[in-house]
Amino acid sequence: MNNSNFNFIMTQSSENEKKFYNLQGEVGYPILGEASQLFSKNQYFWLERFYRYGSIFKTRIFNMNAVCLAEPDAYKLILKDEAHKFSSNQGWWVLKPFFERGLLLQDGQEHQRSKRLISPAFTRGSLAHSRKNIEETVERYLIEHIENEKIFSPLPFFRKLTLLIICRLILGYEQDQEQKVNKLSQLFLDVLAGVSSVVRLNMPLTKYRKALQANEDLQNYLILIISERRQNKLLSGSSSLLDILLEQREQDGDYLLDREIASQISAIFFGGHETTANLLCSSLVQLEYNTSWQEKLRSELKQNSSKSFLSFYNDSLFNNIINECLRLNPPIYTIPRKVIKSFEVADCKVPEGWYIILSPLLTHRIPYLYSDPEAFDPLRFSPPREEHKKHPFGFISFGGGAHKCIGQDLVMLELEIILTYLLREYFWKSHNQFEYLEFLRHTAKCIKLLKISLYS
Repeated sequence: MNNSNFNFIMTQSSENEKKFYNLQGEVGYPILGEASQLFSKNQYFWLERFYRYGSIFKTRIFNMNAVCLAEPDAYKLILKDEAHKFSSNQGWWVLKPFFERGLLLQDGQEHQRSKRLISPAFTRGSLAHSRKNIEETVERYLIEHIENEKIFSPLPFFRKLTLLIICRLILGYEQDQEQKVNKLSQLFLDVLAGVSSVVRLNMPLTKYRKALQANEDLQNYLILIISERRQNKLLSGSSSLLDILLEQREQDGDYLLDREIASQISAIFFGGHETTANLLCSSLVQLEYNTSWQEKLRSELKQNSSKSFLSFYNDSLFNNIINECLRLNPPIYTIPRKVIKSFEVADCKVPEGWYIILSPLLTHRIPYLYSDPEAFDPLRFSPPREEHKKHPFGFISFGGGAHKCIGQDLVMLELEIILTYLLREYFWKSHNQFEYLEFLRHTAKCIKLLKISLYS
């Protein structure tokens, strides 16, 4: 594999007008570009080109020219040093019809303002107070829904669980408010179906039309909940994340309007729900493939009476194992940005209007960052190796810069609690015949097909 080391030069001059076609890569068919290959191969689309061309290559999806970059210096430039010259809002155009007011789709001062007002709800202190609620929700759900040795699909199983957690955590719903939770869950799942829909036509009977209507209904329902919470003045003594959001005001009196809060909650549903469910599935498979690490976790749990592994990013065995799962199967394979001002990379000028694709999936497989990158090796995160510290942007499972995932700590806390319960109470077995390398390269597809059983 050709791993390129290169420097980035921000420029508006016309000294070097080498075109997009001078980069390695492919542009695909007229009109479609490489869209059909991307939709059929999912993450392997990016891996396949990475193995062939190295850490920089071109592609075209429909009419959108793009350069994929995996070098950590690219993240530093695009997500931090020169972030104002790249648009997250326009990069994530596929999500705009549903989450346009969410943090992920905001740029500049708008993003800074929203993040200041939302961040207090996701501090480690705020989340630490939520641990008991999450533990109660997880224990009750698993007790009620797990049947010994029954074969089931874990992805929808964990999707429902993570939605329950989010509803209780963010909205403060108690476990007996199942009707409200079910309504929110169904609306959100309808929205999610439209987000992933290839056919994006606002026409009757399409998933996309149904999703747009569900999104409007979801926003209105959330606004109703928020309005009721304000009117009932339930802020005092409440610890839900919604109540924290309602309390936030800046020194100049600025605060989030009800519609803004509804949009942010909807976006948090999207990030927290799918991310955690996928990570749970991939972690179970990794621990089954790597039984020695699973046994070490179980042994550590027996010696630990506090029912806690993580306690927010210590050097525990659990943390290293989860980080290795995150490295091999990051929640987001690609981070898109639209170029607002042209720049040069590898002697090729990338003009404004094009797209940049940053890929944690590929960065985590660069050999000079991670030795034997496709091996499952949690010790790479422990001293003295600490391979993830070779570059500030070398381990970017939750993104980086100003747009780094605000719910990162929540995802890690959910993973800790759910996996701790499963490791204490159950063993598991998958009923698929995935080869390990196949699972690494087609994780999303394998997870959708995954069947497991749990037994005491």
